Amino acid sequence: DAAATPAWLISGSSDDKIRLWRVEEKDKEEEEEKMTNAHNEVKCLRTLCGHSGPINALARSTDTLLLSCSNDRTVRVWNEETGECVRAIKVLNGNNSDGGGGGGGGPVNCLVSFSNSGRVITGDRLIRMWDISSGDCVLTFTSDCSSNVTALVLSRDESRLLSGSGDGTLRLWLVESGQCVRTLLSGANDTPHSAFVSRLVAGVRSGYFVSGSGDATVKLWNVYSPSGSELQKTLRGHTGCVLALAVLHAQTCRLLSAAEDRTVKVWPLLLEQQSDDDDDETCLYTLQMPDTCVLVMAVRLDGRVVCGAEDGTVMVLEWSERKQGRRRRGVEVDSGAGQHLAC
Repeated sequence: DAAATPAWLISGSSDDKIRLWRVEEKDKEEEEEKMTNAHNEVKCLRTLCGHSGPINALARSTDTLLLSCSNDRTVRVWNEETGECVRAIKVLNGNNSDGGGGGGGGPVNCLVSFSNSGRVITGDRLIRMWDISSGDCVLTFTSDCSSNVTALVLSRDESRLLSGSGDGTLRLWLVESGQCVRTLLSGANDTPHSAFVSRLVAGVRSGYFVSGSGDATVKLWNVYSPSGSELQKTLRGHTGCVLALAVLHAQTCRLLSAAEDRTVKVWPLLLEQQSDDDDDETCLYTLQMPDTCVLVMAVRLDGRVVCGAEDGTVMVLEWSERKQGRRRRGVEVDSGAGQHLAC
């Protein structure tokens, strides 16, 4: 999901627009010296217009195709090079094809794309798979979901899908058939979260997922746990809704979480050797944001984390085991322009 050099950043916002940015790479020493003038290093190359509601999620389909979903009940497919919307998929009640699934409709809250299949999965009141080329619904995931789907994530092998809902429920699905394998539990018949699921990310190892919620907790799950206890760890420390999650799996196996309490926390991700009864004080570092909270994070190939903040600022964070993290760059952009990101 990242480009190397030049660095590309894509942001979607509540003003219904998507913007493509180019971030000029600087020498590290020069970059530190010019942090106060960092806005001069970023240039908005293109603004994509077409949605008539806030952008809820972005995903890269190929090197040139971008996917977006919105409160306007559509998924749009964009050519990044030209800025053209090549297809608008209307996610309404019922369906566009033979995939079944009456019922649905409403704002499209989330989406995930496959690496090479030309398909995308969306979540509203239903979970559906769409063919990008034709705009047809090819599969509706079957379940008795009673609450809006608020978050989606694919397993690293793309064979399974984990969904989160407004009622705090987590469900595991088979991608090929759309069947619900099971509903995850945090204990004996306990719902995973006591508030809506805000974010989901895949962990480093196969079968591991991380969830964040409005209940201010972050939870690590192993859906293949031989012990039968899928909840591996509950991370406590935030005092507000968890808004964003990011996994640094390439080098350090760290998890970053951001919340309404205006903090970004760094956690050790390889927690499968610990039980949920262990001490929860596992946070390695807390970055306090003085004036804003981070709404979304996306990881670049070089390990840096691009953050979109509530005040319309886009920041680049770098975690260093030596320096315990630092803010590398702050970029002032349009109001609300940092609400959803893809790198």
